[in-house]
Order: sequence, then C-alpha cells, then structure tokens
Amino acid sequence: MPSAGPIVAIHEMPTGPPPAVRPSSDGLYPDIELSSLHYDFGTVEPEDNLEQTFQVANRGDADLVINQFYTTCGCTTARLTAGIIPPGQEAELTVYFDADFHPVEGSVERAVIIGSSDPDEPEVILTIAVDVLPQ
Repeated sequence: MPSAGPIVAIHEMPTGPPPAVRPSSDGLYPDIELSSLHYDFGTVEPEDNLEQTFQVANRGDADLVINQFYTTCGCTTARLTAGIIPPGQEAELTVYFDADFHPVEGSVERAVIIGSSDPDEPEVILTIAVDVLPQ
C-alpha cells in the first residue's frame, strides 16, 4: 500500500513493469499534473548541491496514488510530500542534485520518474539539466 505521507525517490529502478492501473467502477479517475516537466539549473560549480521545488497536482476526481518513484542517477534524489494526493489537492516535489556525488563536468541531464494511478498518464518524467564547470 502506498504511503499517504512523504516519499523519497532514489536511484533504484524498478525490476518490473509499473503496477497496472485498475479500471474505476464508479467512473472517477485521478489526473496528474506537474507544474513543470523540465528545469535547467544553469551553470554550477562542481561542489554545488542544488534543489528545486515543483507542484504535483491531482486534477481528477479520485485519489492519485504514486506507485513508482525513482531517479535515473544516484546524484539526483527527490522528495514528494504525499504518496496519495486527493482530488483537487497538490503535493510538493523537491528535486535535489549533488554535483559532487561523482565526477561529472559539462552538460548533464537527469530525470525523476513518477508512476501513478492516472490511467491516461501512468508515468510522468520530470527532467533537470545542469552544466557543471570543470574542477
């Protein structure tokens, strides 16, 4: 059962397909909407720790259940303030990028993947870009 409270995404990709979205018997469905699907941190120093907050809204008429939540690299983590978002409500998604996690320089793009109970959009990908200066 997904958590109604905060959940954290790390680089731990799932081993199988996302959980199937079950049809609603009452005709009510969640509808996920992110305030942005991309963010560019710009040029940063190699030791910088960055963060950016986004909104994850449920524009539908049934609870939005987050059933997968992970990142594409260990240098990127994320925190979502709720694993279940009621209709008409929002949760805060904070994405963290650690430029010093492993040696990296130049243009980098990472992603946060959110799998949910939205039948029309069961997976949403939020990307971040950063240009890390040489050490």
